[in-house]
Order: sequence, then structure tokens, then C-alpha cells
Amino acid sequence: MDGFVNNYISNSGFQGFLSTYLIYKISDISSVSMNFGYYSPEVYLQGNSNSMYYYGFGYNRSFFKNLLNFNASVLNPFREYAIRRSAFTDENFSRTQERQVNFRSFQVGLSLNFNRLKERISKTSNSIKNDDINISDSKRN
Repeated sequence: MDGFVNNYISNSGFQGFLSTYLIYKISDISSVSMNFGYYSPEVYLQGNSNSMYYYGFGYNRSFFKNLLNFNASVLNPFREYAIRRSAFTDENFSRTQERQVNFRSFQVGLSLNFNRLKERISKTSNSIKNDDINISDSKRN
């Protein structure tokens, strides 16, 4: 990245995001999950920021033949806050900024499934028979 701020400046770097999500099925009605994510440093024309990561754990359980589903999860249970630092430098100034972000969260949910199909939908195969060519050929003779 490059540009002009009093004179020509440039900055380069890699910027991206990575996340993964794993589920372990304990039984037909329950599972546990884990997720992890990484934010690389942001790149600015006059500086950059720090990297950040997150992690979480979850539990899912079904009741009454999957009619009712319960889930609970926690994100960043051991870190209440994350600090995002940004540094900007120029030949005329230098500035560092810190933001404190609430990072820990807890979630609980219930879902109810309505209108479940009673029977499986079966696929039928239909074929098109193109016999009009044979009829027209027989009329010509």
C-alpha cells in the first residue's frame, strides 16, 4: 500500500483471518464443540495493529426425538477483555491507540422444531421418450 502524506510513503504486510470449528458427537442426542479464530495484524498506510485470537466451547443436546434442542456456549472464558493496539508513525508524528474490547461471552439457546415430515420424500425418475421422429419418418414412406 502506498500514498502521499506530505511525501511518498508505503507500507506492506499480510492481513487475514483464520477460523476452525470442531464437533465431537458424544451420542445421537448430544455433542460438544470447540472453535478457534485468529485475526492477523491490520496493515495501515502509516502503521499497523496487533493480532488477536479467540476460542470457545459449546454443548448441544436434543430432547423428545429432536423436537427440542438445547445449546450452550462460552467464548473466551479466561479473558474478559482483548486489547487492540494500533500504531501510526510519520516523520512528523507518532501515535499509539489502544481499545479495550469486551471479549468474553456466554450464550444459551433453545429451539423447537415444527412441521417435521412424517414420511420420507422419494425421488421418481421420469424419462422423455422422443418418438415423434419415428412417426414422421414412417409417414414419409
